[in-house]
Amino acid sequence: MNATAKAAVAQEVVTPAVARQRLLWSLAALLAMLMPALSHTRPWAMALIAVLIFWRLGYAYFRLPLPGRLPRGVLTLAALVAIWLTYGTLLGVVAGSALLIVMAGLKLIESHTRRDYFLLLVITLFIGLADFLYAPRVGLAAYMLPALWLTLTALVIVGHGERGMAARQAGRIAASLLLPAVPVAALLFFIFPRIAGPVWRLPSTGSAATGIGDSMAPGSISKLAVSSRVAFRVHFDGPPPAHRYWRGPVLHHFSHGVWTRGDTAITSLPQVQLHGAPVQYTITLEPDNHRWLYALAAPAAWPDSAVLADDYTLYTAKPIRERRQYTVISYPKAHYGLNLTPASLQRDLQLPPGGNPRTRLLAARWQHNLSTPQEIVRKALDLFRDGDFYYTLKPPPLGKNGIDRFLFETRRGFCGHYASAFAFLMRAAGIPAHVVTGYAGGDLNPIDDYWTVRDARAHAWDEVWLKGQGWVRIDPTAVLPPSQIAPDAAAAIRAASAGTAGNSHWLRQLNYAWEAANTFWNRWVMSYGPSLQKAAFARLGVDYGSWMSIAMTMLAAFVLIFATVGAWFAWRAWFNRGEPVVRLYAQFCRKLSRVGLHRDHTEGPLDFAARIIRDRPDCAATVNAITQHYVSLRYERNPSRDALRKLATAIANFQPERRI
Repeated sequence: MNATAKAAVAQEVVTPAVARQRLLWSLAALLAMLMPALSHTRPWAMALIAVLIFWRLGYAYFRLPLPGRLPRGVLTLAALVAIWLTYGTLLGVVAGSALLIVMAGLKLIESHTRRDYFLLLVITLFIGLADFLYAPRVGLAAYMLPALWLTLTALVIVGHGERGMAARQAGRIAASLLLPAVPVAALLFFIFPRIAGPVWRLPSTGSAATGIGDSMAPGSISKLAVSSRVAFRVHFDGPPPAHRYWRGPVLHHFSHGVWTRGDTAITSLPQVQLHGAPVQYTITLEPDNHRWLYALAAPAAWPDSAVLADDYTLYTAKPIRERRQYTVISYPKAHYGLNLTPASLQRDLQLPPGGNPRTRLLAARWQHNLSTPQEIVRKALDLFRDGDFYYTLKPPPLGKNGIDRFLFETRRGFCGHYASAFAFLMRAAGIPAHVVTGYAGGDLNPIDDYWTVRDARAHAWDEVWLKGQGWVRIDPTAVLPPSQIAPDAAAAIRAASAGTAGNSHWLRQLNYAWEAANTFWNRWVMSYGPSLQKAAFARLGVDYGSWMSIAMTMLAAFVLIFATVGAWFAWRAWFNRGEPVVRLYAQFCRKLSRVGLHRDHTEGPLDFAARIIRDRPDCAATVNAITQHYVSLRYERNPSRDALRKLATAIANFQPERRI
């Protein structure tokens, strides 16, 4: 600290009441910004800052000794080491947020001067920014407005000086700063040229994958069925298809009871025979750290940044770590794979040598006794429908020869069990088959006509290749009668699929409204990139490809901003009636003006009163009393209501007479 700063600190002397006011308001702002960080900060960091907060309060109220410079340095170094050991870095959203939180706590225990509190509140603002980068949801954005107002109020109180300021007055000043800034920020967000890539959220290379994976063991999808996490949202440009199977990874390889994608080399696409009307829809996909894009079969148009594999799965070049919006046109009734040769079908006939002998024997019997593949498919579905199979989220373990054990012993399982067993039966019977994973269905929000697809809708089904038809979707789970769905599965999936709305009508409506707000936020704020900005500019008649048009639009926007801000300050100046004392004095001056006693705009209240006293002795006493009362209240920091009431009464009772 230089000599000037030290001198300023030495000269700053505040009363205990003002010091506590600074501390409590700064602490309130810090706690407000810390609340959202609870979800992504390790407990030890929160415990540390809690200890530091209580320590600082203990000093303020009980004179508990604070640590000196050396202990603070040791504590700072220990905190840095702990963050490094916990996260492996000091950078990034999560580790950086933890670092800011710890630094705020350490700064709090040494904050005494106005400069200290300013720095603490600046760190507090950065904590709020880190919260927003970590989870930029509409709820957090709504929460941040009052939290930001609280922080600005604390800044006003801290910056007011040694005498302090009433909290109500500081809050009004903070609101007057914040409210005009919100529309200005919204306008700048709309017009400022967007860049491709994440803006609101920093990429995280270490983020864990969620949702559907690229492998499946029977029962693995049951872990998703109890989750209400949103996988993606869909908006159809027209009527949605009756059956909505959202295609994800296709699993071709089976070994040791696990299905995987196997060889995913992208070759020439199979022949497609289009049937029915096309369906166009837009998906807003939540980040899951995978490379596939969900779509209905069979995609005919898809984003330029994606490629279509030979099993009709859409893939991106990099894992999806940011919310992504894309549009697809599909033909759900199309037939594809009509031109496949026996050699190209070998991938979907592969079975490991040995294992599951009873299933192989059953499939061989069907292949020998039944004349067509269609009959074998129907026979397998009849087995699931009539064979006392049950759908449950808590199936018994299978162990070795799991397909045999499921088909002939336990007969309890989730969609992964049925899809796995059916594909194995088909391959053992000489029919090409593979497992398709993804999602089925969705929940319509009647407010905005968006379909929400949650992890509870995760599903696995099969496709078999039939000559003349190509790949045909078969869902063996769907043939189970409702009476064979275990209560645990029905209740869990129903609850997770409905989110948190439950069975209450008004809660469902509230949930629909909240989901609609999230959808709007995700589409028009979080996904507002170059493409959406281009479409928005086109509606305004602005050529997005012309820098001159964009520059003129931005110039017009800035003129509008400055004109609006100027109008705001002009209104506030006119509302210089905004203060009750000034409004009452203006009323007093109007009464005098009506009897010919006009106040010149350069004339102060005391000079005006002196002239009236000289010219109108009949009302001199009343004018002098009202003027003196006004002057004393006008320059008082917080005039009491009683004093204002007395002034208002005196002015109301004042009735000057016009002289002829």
